[in-house]
Amino acid sequence: MDIGFIGLGNMGYGMASNILKAKHSLIVHDLRSSVVDKLVYNGAKAAKDASEVAANSEIVFTSLPGPKEIDEAVRGENGIGATIQPNSIYIDVSTNSLKLTRELGEHISLLGAHMLDCPVSGGPSGAEKGTLALMVGGDKEVYDRAFDILNVIGEKITYTGLIGSGTLCKLAHNAASIATGIAIAEALSMGVKGGVDAKALWEVMVHGALGNMLDLKVAIPKTLFQDNYEPLFSLQMALKDIKLATSVAKELEVPARLTNMATAELEEAMNRGWGDKDTRIAMKLQEQRANVEIRVSGLDI
Repeated sequence: MDIGFIGLGNMGYGMASNILKAKHSLIVHDLRSSVVDKLVYNGAKAAKDASEVAANSEIVFTSLPGPKEIDEAVRGENGIGATIQPNSIYIDVSTNSLKLTRELGEHISLLGAHMLDCPVSGGPSGAEKGTLALMVGGDKEVYDRAFDILNVIGEKITYTGLIGSGTLCKLAHNAASIATGIAIAEALSMGVKGGVDAKALWEVMVHGALGNMLDLKVAIPKTLFQDNYEPLFSLQMALKDIKLATSVAKELEVPARLTNMATAELEEAMNRGWGDKDTRIAMKLQEQRANVEIRVSGLDI
């Protein structure tokens, strides 16, 4: 298959390399000739710009830093849109904005081709090994057509729905991941300042409910997704625990902004009379603010 790849950074280079190793014909473009030369040495062809890549590709990928670069690569004067072949597929594996992703999907469709938004997770090592997690939005038939090549760059592939849904999943995932990291930093700073060895505290977190992701893997599917709050761990007990933690943070003069915000959330839920329910019932507050219900059926937990 004739594949094109635009953007050979920390992520793109590994993905492009795996496409080449899978014996596909590969044409590449990047502003840095050094990375292009490496792939050319291994059998790829070099293109002077994105339009040349698209003109010679059945499937063309972009892996670029952000919306500005992606838009230029697609709708710019020498972009993909200038030469994309009818019924070919454009796949953006960057982390893009939702608005631009949907705009580009419409733009590519008007040109007689198809787009999948396919942000990835797993870092440069995952790109190099071909073990990335892919979240793919777009027409299901187009996804099915592209599946074999997607399977070259990743091994955990989720079809997420219409165009833009992959991008939205990636942004939601990163928001949760980054916020969790900040909360962990608060907890680590509290423990270390209180005299606990950092390695010991880290091991406790890794081996406990947090490290095993029991909230995400078990508790949330059994409670929030089902709107069933029979207690696995009651709200009143969770509030007691987090208040003890914020008290220690205050004693140690450790800032705990996210932990304090979480405490306020649990207190609001308690004020609703939900104390004997599972602590995840506090998540209903966010549902009500966002005017949405988060329900999933058929999970095997």
